[in-house]
Order: sequence, then structure tokens, then C-alpha cells
Amino acid sequence: MHLNGIIVSYEMRRATTRFKSKLKLTFCACGLFVLLVLSHFIFSVSKDLPIVPPSLENLVLKEMPTVNTFVHVRNPHKDIPSKYSNYLSQKFNYDPFWCSNSTSNGPRMKPSFMVLGVAKSATTSLHNLLLKHPSILPPLVKEPGYWLDGGGIFRYTDIGEYEYVFPCFPPNESDKSKFVTFESTAFYFTGLKVQNIARLKEWSPPTIKFVVLVRDPIDRAFSQFKMFLYNNMKNGNGPSWSEEMTVESQVASLFNVTVYNKVGFCGVSLAAGEVCHSLYDVAYKNWLQVFTKERFLFVHDRDLIKNTESTLNNIFKFLSLPPQQYETLTQVKNENPLPYEMHPLTKEFLREFYKRHNTEFFKMIGKDLGWNEN
Repeated sequence: MHLNGIIVSYEMRRATTRFKSKLKLTFCACGLFVLLVLSHFIFSVSKDLPIVPPSLENLVLKEMPTVNTFVHVRNPHKDIPSKYSNYLSQKFNYDPFWCSNSTSNGPRMKPSFMVLGVAKSATTSLHNLLLKHPSILPPLVKEPGYWLDGGGIFRYTDIGEYEYVFPCFPPNESDKSKFVTFESTAFYFTGLKVQNIARLKEWSPPTIKFVVLVRDPIDRAFSQFKMFLYNNMKNGNGPSWSEEMTVESQVASLFNVTVYNKVGFCGVSLAAGEVCHSLYDVAYKNWLQVFTKERFLFVHDRDLIKNTESTLNNIFKFLSLPPQQYETLTQVKNENPLPYEMHPLTKEFLREFYKRHNTEFFKMIGKDLGWNEN
């Protein structure tokens, strides 16, 4: 009897332990279920809350760079951030990247003008400022680079994909004349062959115009060199630079390879040499084989920086757009952080090299920009 009592007592303790374990599991499961229900409810409510459109400044500086990653997309609308899409819909009374009037997503606009460059001359800042104009519809990406040989990060190889960079026509016929669109690719001006410029003319609207930001050739070349140097330094390789280098070594680093005197265009690779992309007279002669001078407006980067509003309104006048109010630029986008300076003798060498090209360019545009002065 005593043994039976022990066995019964043991079995009761085991049963009690099992019951407590099951009870804990039940409580855990119930708690997890409650958490799942609450999270689903919170998500459903927050999803239906109205999204406050970002300010224009946030749109330009924060939303647009994220859109730049969407390349080779046949239906870009689904990949555009919802805040950006909602903002566009409110600003223009329709979503410019959702063409719903045909199975192919509808007809796309073509650019009324292009910013052709030049690289390292505040082209990104100009692009962002242009987006603030109420009559300018934004392109899906900056620097699609379709017309370049060799291309860039965002180069499109198919004309259909390239056309998806541009917004749809407004759904109302009366609104079609109210808006224009554009694209900006910094190496177009110095990097296009004549045959590519001719292809661009065949594709583009007959009234297309071009805005070209220019900068002192030496400052521009050195800024571009520092950009490549900075990017390569981050990856642990690339060209070297030292302010203690000899003049000959500094010049050799800037020229890289002297293809500038062998071809009639620069190309966009580092092998073309940074100095090459400051030969504005060579580049402009290529463009004038296809387009007339009346299609071009040259803007000095220092004017955009120091006299932002008047410079922009001069651009808008050239584009037949109404003037707007702008604050003066306080910071240029994509400024290089490297503190390196060029040796005075290197600068003197390059000043002499560019003098002939600058003089020719000044004659072509009918204005002396003062680059030949010491």
C-alpha cells in the first residue's frame, strides 16, 4: 500500500507538471496571437492615413536620387516612391509617370530642352533648381546618357527604355501646352560624336534647345580629376596625387593619355583625360555641324552660384517659360571634399595650353569669359 501511494503521488506530480507546461504554452500562443492581431490593425490603419507630400526641397534632394536607381524599367510607375508619386499628382493634377490611356502606358513627352553639361560645373544644382519650376515636368532619372558611346552609370541602350525616362502627356488636351520636360547628362556637350548628335536631332522635337553650363577649363579639369581620384581612393586604387609632385608629374596625371589631339570628341571614360572635357571650342564645333547657334544658351557656373535668380530667369526666358523667384545658392551639389591644390606652375602651363581654345570659344559665343587672364 505504501508503494502504491508513492506511485500515485509521483504520477500526480507528473500530471501537474505537464498541465503547467501546457498552460504556459497556451498563454504564450494567446499572447502571440494578440500581438499579431494588434500589429495587423495598426498596419491597416497607418496604411490608410493620408501621406503628407514632401516639400519641394526634400523632393529634389532626397526623393530624386532614389529614383535614379530605377533603370531599364518597362513600367517605372510601380517603382517610384509613393510619396514622390503623390507629390507629383498634387503638383501637376495628374501622375506624370502613369499613362493609363493605352496598354503600352500611353504616349510619352519628349524633352523640349536638354542640359548638356559640362561635368563639374554645377549641373546637378541646375537640374534640381529646374525641377522647382511649376511648368517643368521631371524626368525619371538624371543623366540617362542614352546618346553617349560608352555611356555612364545610367546609360540606356534601348530607345524604348530611354523614352520611359520622360513623363506622360497630361490627360487633358488643354494642359498639354502648359508643361515641358527635359533631361540632363553632364558629358553630352563634350562627349558626343557628330553622328550621335545627328541621331539626337532626328529623334528630338524640331524646336529643342540646349543649356550648357561652362566653367574655367582649368578649374573644371582639376575638379573632375579630383572626383575620379576621390572615388578611386575610396576603393583603394586609382591615380595618385601630391602637391609636392613635380609639374611634369601633375600635368601627366591630368592629361592621363593625350587622346584629345587624335579624335574630334572626348568620350566619357577616364582614358580621355580630364583636360579634354574642357576643350569647349572643339565640342561646340561638333554640335554646330548639326544645330544652329540659336539653339544654345551658355551659362557661366559662377553666375548661377552668385546670381541664382537672375541667371535662372534668363534660362527660362530662353526656354519661353515664365520667370520664378529663387533664393541664392548656398551650396553646390557634389562638391569634392579633397583639399588638394594645383601647383602654380602646373596652372600656368595649362593656362597657356587652353588660351588658344578659349579664344576660339569666346569668338564662337560672342563673349569673353575672362579665362585667359592670370
